[in-house]
Amino acid sequence: MRAARLLPVLPLLPLLPLLAVAGCGGPRVPTLAAGSPPEVVVATYLAAVQAGDEDAARSLSTPEHEESGSGLAAGPAVSVRELLVEPAEERPTDEDASTGESPAGGHDETVDVRTTFVLGGGDASLPDGPTVWSFLLVRDDGGPWLVAGEGGG
Repeated sequence: MRAARLLPVLPLLPLLPLLAVAGCGGPRVPTLAAGSPPEVVVATYLAAVQAGDEDAARSLSTPEHEESGSGLAAGPAVSVRELLVEPAEERPTDEDASTGESPAGGHDETVDVRTTFVLGGGDASLPDGPTVWSFLLVRDDGGPWLVAGEGGG
């Protein structure tokens, strides 16, 4: 079993004020550089969700994920406390021999980023309290990492 770790404090320092103003219609979440690691993309996406910054959440998502209307950004702003982000795990991009499908969905690179946090402002489908939430991120041609999927577990 992998040991969870907190993201290094330095890359998250600009996000800390955003996490403190959850649901207050606070400042917009800054755009990340293309070279930002997947863990920072996930933390920034969660900051955007928490701040209710739909534009920032969209900018960090694939068009397909945005259009799906699913995930934390699809509903009202929620609060995320005690965020723990595990290191990204690379997923294979080769086609599965039995299904002919690729877990990467045709993207050059794919990773999973697992998080745990305490959720506030949830609903019946995702209640308040301790939450394990995973993110699928993809990128092409060395471009930015984008959230392509998310969900419990």
